[in-house]
Amino acid sequence: MISILIPTYNYQINTLVQEIHRQSKDLNIDFEIICLDDCSTIPQKDDSFKDLKNTELSYNQLNIGRTETRQLLAKKASFDWILFLDADVQPLNKNFISSYVKAIQHSAFDVCFGGFYYSDQLESNKFSLRWKYGRKKEMINAKERAKDPYKIIISANILLKKALFIDINSQLKGNFYGFDPIFGLHLKKRNATIHHIENPVLHLGLEDNETYLRKKEKAAEVVYHQLIKAKSFNVEGHDLIQAYSTLKTFNLLKVSASLFQFFKPILKKNLLSPSPSIFLLNLYRLGYLTSIKK
Repeated sequence: MISILIPTYNYQINTLVQEIHRQSKDLNIDFEIICLDDCSTIPQKDDSFKDLKNTELSYNQLNIGRTETRQLLAKKASFDWILFLDADVQPLNKNFISSYVKAIQHSAFDVCFGGFYYSDQLESNKFSLRWKYGRKKEMINAKERAKDPYKIIISANILLKKALFIDINSQLKGNFYGFDPIFGLHLKKRNATIHHIENPVLHLGLEDNETYLRKKEKAAEVVYHQLIKAKSFNVEGHDLIQAYSTLKTFNLLKVSASLFQFFKPILKKNLLSPSPSIFLLNLYRLGYLTSIKK
């Protein structure tokens, strides 16, 4: 029926696995939960969940990164439908697994995305950038997501066909932050059917502002090298690339890069503050993109 796959690195997953197992067992369906630790430096404080029926915890001998770890998990899966959950999420409702099972039984699709949720209250100002970006750009209801079905695809909570994932993931090179949009473009290229539903997970593992800003820089590098430079996709609708293309059309890439270097300290001061601007974050990403050495 369904293989639930949880890659983890330095994150405690007992609560997540216990809840997912309870929900799956109550449905009386064929299921398995496979957890793969990518050579964490912080051990699980409670790994008793591995003794639950149909549940497995194994370890990579070396840290191989997100992309390869997910590939190993998918190849281990016994069922044709796989549900990826990141270690730092928690289902928002008690019928989380049931909603995906019903989707499989009653709808025809290749991929089903349930959505993402961020808490209403910010735990600490040091997470303000990740929290604010998540609530504005990722916490989108299913109706809005369905208008542009390939645009918001977050692999931290995604149900899809095993063979499709293995095929696409094998073509992703490297282990960098920011591969989800590229995965979405691969799905679009294949005309894969995307089914958006309201079945969100709560994102718990927020990065601090400096860490998240570095991740957005890395994501911009992925965009440049794997999308702009490679020219292997129709990237219509990708906001960052659309802005980059506009600057390029008017020969403004060097101007943008120069302005970015001048204003970078001012932008960073805002983005690392308790009240960061997502508009300024978008300007920062564009400026950083135009500054990448060609």
